[in-house]
Amino acid sequence: MVEEAKKYAHFRLVIVNGTAYVKQYEKAYKTRDVLTLWGVLQLLKLYPGRLPNVDLMFQCHDWPSIGKDEYRRGEKDVVQAPPPLFHYCGSESTFDIVFPDWSLLGVTGHARRLEREGNSTRLEGGQIHGGNGPPALPSSLASRFQPEINIKPWVPLMKDMEEANQRINWTNKEPYAFWKGNVRTGVRWKLGICNSIKDWNAQVLPQVNFIE
Repeated sequence: MVEEAKKYAHFRLVIVNGTAYVKQYEKAYKTRDVLTLWGVLQLLKLYPGRLPNVDLMFQCHDWPSIGKDEYRRGEKDVVQAPPPLFHYCGSESTFDIVFPDWSLLGVTGHARRLEREGNSTRLEGGQIHGGNGPPALPSSLASRFQPEINIKPWVPLMKDMEEANQRINWTNKEPYAFWKGNVRTGVRWKLGICNSIKDWNAQVLPQVNFIE
């Protein structure tokens, strides 16, 4: 059944007795696959011996791929079991299995610091090897990792937000909205209509990766 999802997948991840093995079928957009594997490494190191053995296919695109209509004759008449495909996205009309997306957080500084300290992890021959110390990006992948969005790692980002919130009480803040991201995906283009401080008290900006 797992093999059925291969045609949709960017990579296959197998975890056996706490060791992760990866087979890449095609390169994902920018570093989405890299950071997904990085997150799995964190789980393995933070919770040793607690992750079960798994064998899964993973896709890194934006849109779900396993449509329910392809596997049903009627509402309850299933023709065959859908292939298990893990994905960042899901919907009521698809069977994709939703998995966390870590690629929105900028982890470059963290990865490079750990690499300098000799705590990096490497990917060789499809096997992920761990070093000592905190989790890091696989060093063989970190060399081609570039920050695509100007966002700090979550811990310092949360600290910045907490400090900013303490400077001005919420009741004294201006009723002003700010949003930045990809306005070309799905119905987000409608959000661009609200880009008017005068009419909507809102600023909506497109995310341009190469500028960031």
